[in-house]
Amino acid sequence: MDGVEQLDNILVIGLTNRPELMDPALLRPGRLEVHVLVPQPDAAGRQRIAAIHSERLRERGCLAPPAAAALASGAFADATCGFSGADLAGLLRSATSFALERYADERLLSGLAPGAEVRKGGRAASSGLLEVSLEDLLRALREVAPTGSGPARAGVQGGGARLRAWRRERRLRAQTERALARGPGS
Repeated sequence: MDGVEQLDNILVIGLTNRPELMDPALLRPGRLEVHVLVPQPDAAGRQRIAAIHSERLRERGCLAPPAAAALASGAFADATCGFSGADLAGLLRSATSFALERYADERLLSGLAPGAEVRKGGRAASSGLLEVSLEDLLRALREVAPTGSGPARAGVQGGGARLRAWRRERRLRAQTERALARGPGS
């Protein structure tokens, strides 16, 4: 590149999820000439990514059984075709935010301190833990669209995006119901 001193043993790596917006001058030989395409994760990759981003929720018992089944059975991974790893992380953060909003509303409106144990008849009726439900996952799925480039981005605006979100939601519901019917470890 013009006006830049040559330094030995220096490797410059550039990353983008929008290669179509790159200036062709940057991609000429002698500049950023080696291109490596990292495709969107497949269903197995999305399953592993979702497991990584939901690990703390699972460890702390903060996933409702239907939400845990959706994540463990692969239904969530199947319903998120076209989502990148960052999209999946954002989707799970969004679901957790919806759960937190619901949790705070329920606790504060009932006059309980967040985290306080609810007692009925002298026995604990609720652990007082935040719990991410299947409805939280579905709400996040309705609101978070994949941010892929090229063909994955084409048609994301307008009614097509709503239809795809509705289909993802229906697929996730149906597969989660089947996983719950099969029982734990399915």
